[in-house]
Amino acid sequence: MLGQNPECLAENAIRAIDLGSHGVDLNCGCPSKTVNGSNGGAALLKQPELIYRATQALRQAVPSEFPVSVKVRLGWDDISQAFEIADAVEQGGVTEITVHGRTKADGYRADRINWKKISEVRERLSIPVIANGEIWHWQDGQDCLSQTGCQDLMVGRAR
Repeated sequence: MLGQNPECLAENAIRAIDLGSHGVDLNCGCPSKTVNGSNGGAALLKQPELIYRATQALRQAVPSEFPVSVKVRLGWDDISQAFEIADAVEQGGVTEITVHGRTKADGYRADRINWKKISEVRERLSIPVIANGEIWHWQDGQDCLSQTGCQDLMVGRAR
């Protein structure tokens, strides 16, 4: 799901479940200029309190037997808010969080991937953390799991 209005997100999450979805995921990592221009996707990284309210609204709306997850990046233009963002997600009551190992400003630059910071986020949270970013081959996945300590990973783009 993309959006910034907690009430609208909750309403649409219920619709998704009613239509057969097995869970909902709030995307706070999308770097698209169009999405960010509407204050969605990665633009939410600038407002951890809004992320908290959105995740809380989703969790309250979606029946407990369905997972609610959130995908984030490490921050908007630097990683200084990575913990605040991750804490907001966890405190909102989600089932799990996917962390992309770059900021929005980093885009998809391979040299900017920061699996170490994903590891630090994982150590901080009590919910499952799924690692994401710069996983192109089987060995990349193994390296990511090893460096982050995560049990799971997400492949977001493939060649």
